[in-house]
Amino acid sequence: MLRATWLALGGHLKTEDGAPRVIAAGTTAVELHGVGDFYLDLYDFVVPRRRGSRMKNLRLRVRQLTRSEITHVDGMAAMTVERMIADLVELNQDLSLVGDLISEAHGKGLIASVPALSSYLQPLARRNRAKFGEQLQKRLYEEASISDE
Repeated sequence: MLRATWLALGGHLKTEDGAPRVIAAGTTAVELHGVGDFYLDLYDFVVPRRRGSRMKNLRLRVRQLTRSEITHVDGMAAMTVERMIADLVELNQDLSLVGDLISEAHGKGLIASVPALSSYLQPLARRNRAKFGEQLQKRLYEEASISDE
């Protein structure tokens, strides 16, 4: 059903600059990456410009992602694991669940860049009682019961 929704939204199409038009985000990206224990209550995608859909259980968010924030999983465009973690924090997901996801992703070698994760967390640090993205990243790693790298 996820792939069918992505295809129906034009996920296989590209923008004029060659970027994917529809990118799996939030818990939808979690589902694609196969890590974490989140409830997939809706399909969550990022699109480059505002658009509507009559599909139920669908959230389309407008966001400009860089190519370094996008990967492909089973042929579908998705946020990288690092970008996805920050997205889950931004969506106010339970930090203990995010920590569990980090632990699992770390164990599978899916976290490619801790500095990228810290930079994605930077805008979210203050509202999560941290001064810097690096401090929030360290707290999430503590939740994951893994040492900082």
